[in-house]
Amino acid sequence: MSATLRVGQQNFATVSIVLCTTVFAALCQAQTQAPAAAATTPQEAAIERQIRELATQWSKAVQQRDVATLERIWASDFIYVEPSGKSYNKAEGIAGVKNSTDEITSVETTTVDVRVFGGGTVAVDIGTYREMGRDKQGRSFDRSSRFTNIWSLKAGVWQCDSGHASALPSTAGDTIAVNASLTAFHEALNKLFTGDVAPMKAVWSHAADTTYMGPVGGLQVGWSKIDAYWDMQAAKKLGGKVDAVDVHVTVGSDMAVAHYVEKGENIIAGKPQPVSIRSTTTFRKENGQWLVIGHHTDTLAYLQK
Repeated sequence: MSATLRVGQQNFATVSIVLCTTVFAALCQAQTQAPAAAATTPQEAAIERQIRELATQWSKAVQQRDVATLERIWASDFIYVEPSGKSYNKAEGIAGVKNSTDEITSVETTTVDVRVFGGGTVAVDIGTYREMGRDKQGRSFDRSSRFTNIWSLKAGVWQCDSGHASALPSTAGDTIAVNASLTAFHEALNKLFTGDVAPMKAVWSHAADTTYMGPVGGLQVGWSKIDAYWDMQAAKKLGGKVDAVDVHVTVGSDMAVAHYVEKGENIIAGKPQPVSIRSTTTFRKENGQWLVIGHHTDTLAYLQK
């Protein structure tokens, strides 16, 4: 399973060697001991139960930040590859759990299928992991992944040597999450009208491929330019309030787009100015969170003067 720990990128050649060597050893054993779909001996059945229990302990340890359990479960040379493609070793994983700012309210490990090799000394488990909660900005997340972990018996104790997780699409949950992110964007926009820029910066991805084409006109590419633009807009303290109406959202595995109309008003020189413009906001799922990567609207004449 995989919680998003946001640790640094590792050497993928090393990761590949570790994973492939361990898998190759297990498969070599499988040539002479091919497991059936279910345990065929009492020993294998007992090992399956142990590995499933360890998978459950792992999930709960991440939720509860129980690093002592992870220290016990993860081997000294443990290495893991996240759905994002980033990898972490044991020390980095422990630090990631300790320092995570996410509040995980629910974890679930299901459909765990265990295979036993090497005369009961190597095991592989495949399952589904899901975690839900909120990040430090209070935004909800719902992350699901399919994992494969490789375990070995060391001095009578099962430990995980390596593993990998791939993100699973969750269209229903993601649609709810994207709509929540769109709501958060407009709450941030209305805060911006009062001069508070922080919420707007929190709902955006800070990546270099972000884009903005707003009601003033022009095109900003990259977070550094968009960041400066929002600072400038916040300083204007336009006042008023706008909301998204007639919203149509399309969600993919890691990209989503919302088409809608922004309606409301700004206050310019003490006079209300109506807002009714077509808008498109694009989101990308980054570390389990739907963040804005693009926003495009019609122009407003009173802002172009």
